[in-house]
Amino acid sequence: MKAKKLLTLALPVMLLAGCTLETYGLTQSEYRQVDKEFKADEMVEHMKQMHYSDEEIERQLRGALANINSEKEESKDEVEIEVSESEVSESNDDNIEGFLSDSYFTDLTDGVIELSPNGKELVGYWGIYSYNRFSLGLDMKKDGSYTIYESRDTKDHKKNYIKGKWTYDSDTKKLNLAIDKYVQDGKEEDKDTLNSSIEYTIQSFKNDVFQMEDVKENVLKAKKVK
Repeated sequence: MKAKKLLTLALPVMLLAGCTLETYGLTQSEYRQVDKEFKADEMVEHMKQMHYSDEEIERQLRGALANINSEKEESKDEVEIEVSESEVSESNDDNIEGFLSDSYFTDLTDGVIELSPNGKELVGYWGIYSYNRFSLGLDMKKDGSYTIYESRDTKDHKKNYIKGKWTYDSDTKKLNLAIDKYVQDGKEEDKDTLNSSIEYTIQSFKNDVFQMEDVKENVLKAKKVK
C-alpha cells in the first residue's frame, strides 16, 4: 500500500512530495531553485546546527534565491522586449502585496469571527500569507469549489494547482478543503497517494482578512484580493 502524501497549505503551502517539506517561507518552486544551485537541504541542516532561527534561515535562502535571479537577469538578451507595467500587474494577481505585518492582521481581526453559518463570506480570491509573505492564492467559489495556486504568476497557474470542494462548519469553525485534483509541474498526481482533504480552524475573520491554523498548529493569514 502506498503511503499517502500529506498536503498542507503551510510553509509555504503546496508541500506535496512524500512527506511535508519545510521551505521556510519560500514557495516550493523557489526552494527547488535554491536546492538545484546551492543544495538547500544541506544549507538548512548546517544553519540548524549553528542554531539559526527560522527567520534567519529564510533570509539566507532568500539571499541565495536573489543571487540566482540576478544571474538570470544578467544573462538575458539586452534587446529583449520589456513587459509593460499593465501586463506585469495582470501577471501578479492584481498586485497582491508581498509582505504584510502581523499587526496588519491583528488590527483588522482582533480575534473576531464574523462568518455566516454557511461561510458565504469565504467566497472570493484570497492571498494566503506564511511568515508574513505571500505564499499562494486560494480561489473559493460560490458553488463550493476551490482552486489553490502556488504562484502569483498566472503563467504558472496551469502547471501547479490543487482543485476540490470546500465546506465550512460554523459550530467547530472548521474549513475543510476536499482534494479532487493536484497538478505539480504540469503532471497530475495519483489521488491514491494523496490525503483526501486539508482541514483548518478559523481563528479570526473580519474586514476581508482572516487567520486559520492547520492540524500541525501552523498559522496562515489571508487577505481578500477580489
